[in-house]
Amino acid sequence: VKPNLYTAEPVCPDGQLQCGNGECISKSFFCDKKPDCSDGSDENACTVDEDPNRAEICDKSVCVLPNCFCSPDGTVAPGVDGGKLEINNIPQMITLTFAGAVNGDNINVYNKLFHPERVNPNGCTARATFFV
Repeated sequence: VKPNLYTAEPVCPDGQLQCGNGECISKSFFCDKKPDCSDGSDENACTVDEDPNRAEICDKSVCVLPNCFCSPDGTVAPGVDGGKLEINNIPQMITLTFAGAVNGDNINVYNKLFHPERVNPNGCTARATFFV
């Protein structure tokens, strides 16, 4: 059963969406990996195209360098289309956040993430910067 996400007229209060069985629940409960609708339909429309909590599609007229760059599928980067750069030579940056200090309880997580054998597709090792 799929939820009723698109209706001509609103059927639920603001901030809520309709389950397949007609009940309304908070939009934030959709696609959170636990069924909140009694029919479970809030977890049945969670693809990249269906998820009601997905990120908005990047608007290239608003998103301009240096503050923003659109690449819907992640295969385009600034400078590549002009032939100045090759996509496989562009560094990758991923932000990970952890609550709390590095200590004996979580150091193994850091060691698994940041070891010399872990490399990205470009062959670069993973690095970390810690802010205290």
